Amino acid sequence: FVELVLAVIGVLANSLVIFVIARYREMRTVPNVFVLNIAVADFLYCIEFVPIWNAYGFLPNGWIFGLAMCVITRAIYGICGNASILFMIAMSIERYQAVANPIVHHQRSSKKRTWIISAGLWMVSVIFTIHIIVFTKVETNGTRKACKSDPTSIVPYEDYMKGILIYRFVAWCVLPLSILVPCYARLYYKLHHGRVIQAAPSKSTVKSRNHVTRMVTVVVAVFAVSWMPMHIVYMVKYSFHLYSVPEG
Repeated sequence: FVELVLAVIGVLANSLVIFVIARYREMRTVPNVFVLNIAVADFLYCIEFVPIWNAYGFLPNGWIFGLAMCVITRAIYGICGNASILFMIAMSIERYQAVANPIVHHQRSSKKRTWIISAGLWMVSVIFTIHIIVFTKVETNGTRKACKSDPTSIVPYEDYMKGILIYRFVAWCVLPLSILVPCYARLYYKLHHGRVIQAAPSKSTVKSRNHVTRMVTVVVAVFAVSWMPMHIVYMVKYSFHLYSVPEG
């Protein structure tokens, strides 16, 4: 129930972001292109994957939506998960470059280039989700149907799931944090101690610095709290065989 409530909030919030950026030309800045793509990924996840996957868990007969919807739903989970992280990393790097080297950033940065990068990131997200599209099937166990991956024709199921868990832990947790933390740490240093700010700081400058500091802390903390515990629990439980391998 909580996840469904959060999904409704996510749909409304991301719809508002998409509408504002699409409606007002002045909002179509380079960083907002990344924000728009993150909003689209989160919107698709909240409006399609969350309600259908929750319904699947509650229905007594299991998966009743057919093979095509099974593939689409699981693909959206993988593609949107990959895309959200990739765009957040891209946005963080872009913001750091804008502060650390504003002249070069201004010369190289353009909305056209950003849209090309965005298209490339969506393609990467799809490529890293191909295994879901290829291996997904609907299995019948008694009276209940399951929407799951079945790679057993190529690799043992447990080996496949071990690879999925390791991939998610590295790609969705370790890699983003290894980029976000140093990136925002250097951004913080540049704003407070670097050469970006030459004159004595005014009240507005100090306020801006504090705002950025809070933003940095919130972004990294929310990401770490949202993703790290789940992946650590999965990896630990799998390593010690404390539970059956979850479906990928």
